[in-house]
Amino acid sequence: MTNTSQTIPWGLLLTAWHDDPEVFSAWEAAEAAGLDLVQARADMQSDRINAILEKDSEDWVDTLQAWANKKLTDMAEELADE
Repeated sequence: MTNTSQTIPWGLLLTAWHDDPEVFSAWEAAEAAGLDLVQARADMQSDRINAILEKDSEDWVDTLQAWANKKLTDMAEELADE
C-alpha cells in the first residue's frame, strides 16, 4: 500500500488545471446542460471524492509497481541466461 502521507493532494490537483481552455469549455458545456457549477465544485472538494481519488491513486501506484517489478525480474532473468 502507498503511504498516504506522500500522495497527491487531489483537491489541489483538481483546481490546478482549471485554467486549461479545454477544461473551461467542458465546464461551460456542463453549465449549459444545467449543472449547478457551485455545487459541482463543492462536491469535487468533498471527503468522499478525495477518498475515491486517493484509492485510485493507490491502485495506480500498486499496478505500476507490480509492472516495474515484473519488468525488472524479466530483465534479471535474461541477463542471468546470457
